[in-house]
Amino acid sequence: MVDEDAGTKSIVPQGLEHLIRINTEYQKVICIGDGCGCAKEISTKKWVQHLRGHAVPRDIAEKVSSFIKGLEWNMSLTEAIPPHGLAPQPGIQVIDGVRCTQCRLFVSTSTIDVKDHWETAGHDPCDGCLVELVRIQTWGKIDHEQRYSVRTFWEVDEDAHRSSAEQARYTEVNGYETQTSQNTETDDWEDVSNDVEYKER
Repeated sequence: MVDEDAGTKSIVPQGLEHLIRINTEYQKVICIGDGCGCAKEISTKKWVQHLRGHAVPRDIAEKVSSFIKGLEWNMSLTEAIPPHGLAPQPGIQVIDGVRCTQCRLFVSTSTIDVKDHWETAGHDPCDGCLVELVRIQTWGKIDHEQRYSVRTFWEVDEDAHRSSAEQARYTEVNGYETQTSQNTETDDWEDVSNDVEYKER
C-alpha cells in the first residue's frame, strides 16, 4: 500500500517502467504502453486484457497486474478528478475540447454536450458562441464510439508547471523524469462537432 504520509513510496518494478506510470496524488495507474496514455480501473483481469491488447506478453502483463493489485487502490476513474487549470497530469494524453462560455466549468469533447448542458443548467440565452476551445484531459481512453458516454474531463493549462516538490515526488515514484504525453493527431479531434474549427498546436 502506498502511504506517502508515512514516508513510503511505491516504485514501479524494473522492467515495467515503459508500460505503466503511477500517480500517487490521485491514486491512478496509467498505461503508457504503445503510447496509450490512459488510466484503468484497478482490476487484475482488466489490466491483463488491456496490456495484451498492446501485445504485451502474458507473463509481463500478469507482473504488472500483481504490482497494481498490491497498491490496494480502489478509486474509479470518476473519482479523484483534478481541478481545472492545473498543469497536465503526466502520462495522460492532452486533447482539444470545448468549454461552456457562461459557467466556464463544464468541459467536453463535444459541442452537443455543451449545448445540452446549457439547457439543463438553465443558463441565460446567449447571442454569441456557446463554447470556447480549451485543452482537456480525462483518466479514461478517448473512444470515438463512446463520444456520448458519461465522462469526467478537466481543463489543463499547458503553460503551467508542477512545483519542484510535486515533480520530485513524481520522479521518485516512477523512477525516471516524467514528461506530459500530448497527442496532437488530427484524428483525436474528430470527437468534436464540425461546427468548431480546430488547429494543430
